[in-house]
Amino acid sequence: MWYTSRQYCRDELVIKMLYRKKVLLSAVNKCFLLQINRMKLTIMRFAYRTDT
Repeated sequence: MWYTSRQYCRDELVIKMLYRKKVLLSAVNKCFLLQINRMKLTIMRFAYRTDT
């Protein structure tokens, strides 16, 4: 019983770590997407300015 509870605690820790990693990854992805969108906007503005 004690061994299984310890195992469960370890598994829970692993799951928490994975979850945290996943959250961090999604946050990084969001930042990356925002940066790409900003770059696109600036490129579009620059192209528009050069066209007119």
